Amino acid sequence: MLRSFEDRFSAALLKLGPGAELRLLVERPPRTLEHATQIAAEHSVFCDECAGQGLREVPGIAAALVSAPFWAFWWD
Repeated sequence: MLRSFEDRFSAALLKLGPGAELRLLVERPPRTLEHATQIAAEHSVFCDECAGQGLREVPGIAAALVSAPFWAFWWD
């Protein structure tokens, strides 16, 4: 998944934190809610909580992804 994000969005690993946290620096994030919704579905399958805000539902994740330079993932 990380490699795919790197190819599509120029995402780079920023932090692999204590516990189960992953943060990415994203050079080309989605600019529209429609595009972000497609990516949010991927995020929701990939991890337990997204966007550094504990988001679990696709609409909330999508809204947080639009133009966001950082993506955060967390697992229980």
